[in-house]
Amino acid sequence: MMLFALCVGGAAAWATTSEFSFVVFFIVAALGMVAYVGLSRLKPYLPGMFAPLLVIVVYWAQAGRLDWPAIWPTIVVAAMCAQRLPAAARFGNRGYVIVYGILLVGVAAGGMPAWCLLCLLTVPLARRVMVSTDKALDVEWMAATGMFLVAGYLIKGLVR
Repeated sequence: MMLFALCVGGAAAWATTSEFSFVVFFIVAALGMVAYVGLSRLKPYLPGMFAPLLVIVVYWAQAGRLDWPAIWPTIVVAAMCAQRLPAAARFGNRGYVIVYGILLVGVAAGGMPAWCLLCLLTVPLARRVMVSTDKALDVEWMAATGMFLVAGYLIKGLVR
């Protein structure tokens, strides 16, 4: 989850500001790893709650400012991480619908590039996760959705 958050923040910064520094990225990644290890020793779900903050930190470190384009991917990452919380069982299968809803609203509002709609390719996998009790499928869904989200920002940066 931490690597996903780092990549989303870096890709969003590069796609919107065309600025990216590998040195800054690796410094933030190292600090993020320290925080990840420390939080994982406290509670197993805490590192996932740190991931949305990491998106904002990477974006801010890369772009030098905090803009609205950093907020939309942070909200999507937060919704994905909320699926991993112990209390998420109360929401049932609506968590996946919420993630896709936030994604659609973000694209419609202009805060996220249209290329991020590639995440909708994971809907069949989300449907399989909803009818299954296999937790490994949930991790696969998060990884696939995260890859498509990063790809959406990278494509926007390349097209720009």
